[in-house]
Amino acid sequence: MKQSTSYILAAFLSAAVSTQVNADPLGYVSDSSGQIVRDSSGFCVHTSSWTPANAVVPGCDGYVAKKPAPKVVAAPAPAPAPVPAPAPVVVPAPTPVVVPPPAPVVKAAPKLVPKTIALDGANFANASAKLSKSADAKLDEVVDTAKKNPDIKLSVTGYTDNRGKKASNEKLSAQRAESVKAYLVKHGVAADRISTAGHGETDQFGDNKTAAGRAANRRVELSYTIEEVAK
Repeated sequence: MKQSTSYILAAFLSAAVSTQVNADPLGYVSDSSGQIVRDSSGFCVHTSSWTPANAVVPGCDGYVAKKPAPKVVAAPAPAPAPVPAPAPVVVPAPTPVVVPPPAPVVKAAPKLVPKTIALDGANFANASAKLSKSADAKLDEVVDTAKKNPDIKLSVTGYTDNRGKKASNEKLSAQRAESVKAYLVKHGVAADRISTAGHGETDQFGDNKTAAGRAANRRVELSYTIEEVAK
C-alpha cells in the first residue's frame, strides 16, 4: 500500500514537471496551450517563484477579478436655448401723395356776334345792278366765312341814294341784292341760306348833297350772325 501511494505521487510529480516547461512568470504553472494547470482539488498549481503578490489571476487563490468601473458617460450638453426670431420689421406704408386734380379749364362760352359787310356804290355800275370786279374781294370773304360756318344765314339788303323815283330806287336796290346773292351761290353758298331785300332810298347815312355821300348810300349790306369766343 505504501508502495502504491509513492507510485501515484511520482506520477503526479512527473506530470507536474512535464507541464512546468510553460511556467508562467506570474507564479502559476501553465500547459502548452497557456492554460493554468490545476491540481485534483481544482487549485491553481504554483511555481516555486509564486508569492502572494502573484495572486492576481482570476479564479486562482480566491482572486476575483474586479469588474471595471462603469464608464461614466458625460451627459450631453443641454441644447442651447432657442434664439427667438427677430421681430419682423414693420415698414409703415408710405403716406399717399394726394395730387389735387388740375383746375378745370373753363372755356369761354361763345357768343353770337353780328357781322355786316357793306358794298358801296363803287362796286356797281352807275344805275345798274351789275357787280364790278372791285366787289370780288369782299364777297370772297363772305363765301369763305359761309363755308366755314355752315349753320349761319346771310341777309343781303340793297339801298340807293335819293335821286330818281322811289319805286325805281326800290327795284334797283332789290336787283343789286339779288346780284350779290347770285355771286355767293355761284361760289358754293346754298341759295336757301341767303335772303334778299331792297329798301331803296331808306336808311340813308351819307349826305345826298355830295357825291361821296350819295355813293355811300348806294350800297348793299351783307349781314350774318356768327358764334365767336371772346378773347
